[in-house]
Amino acid sequence: MFTPSVVVLEGFSGFNALKRSMAIGQGAMVDFNQAIKLDPKFALAYNNRGYVKFRKGDLSGAMADYNQAIKLNPKFALAYCNRGNLKFTKGDLDGAMADFNQAIRLNPKYAAPYNNRGNVKLR
Repeated sequence: MFTPSVVVLEGFSGFNALKRSMAIGQGAMVDFNQAIKLDPKFALAYNNRGYVKFRKGDLSGAMADYNQAIKLNPKFALAYCNRGNLKFTKGDLDGAMADFNQAIRLNPKYAAPYNNRGNVKLR
C-alpha cells in the first residue's frame, strides 16, 4: 500500500521538475496544490509552490510557502536557500545572509548558498 507521501514523490515531483525547467505555469501550481492536498506535511511541495509564486511575482505567497516548508522540515537547506533568494530580492540583505548561512550549516556541500552569500556581499 502506498502512503500519500510515496504517491506524491512518484507522481508529482518528477513531472514538476520538468515543468519548472520548461516554463513556470499554472500546470505546475495545480500539481503542487494537489501534492499538498494529498500530503499537507510534504515540505518539498511547499518549497516548489513557493518557487512558482516567486517566479510569478507573488512574493508574500512565496514567503508563506517557504516558511511552511521550513516549519515542516527545519533541516531543509534548499528551502532556506530559496527563502534567502526571496529576502535578497526584497532588499533584506541581513535576512538573506542568515538564511544562506543556515543552508550552509545544514549542508556544507551545497554550493548555491555560498554563491548567493557572495552576491549579498557584493551589495
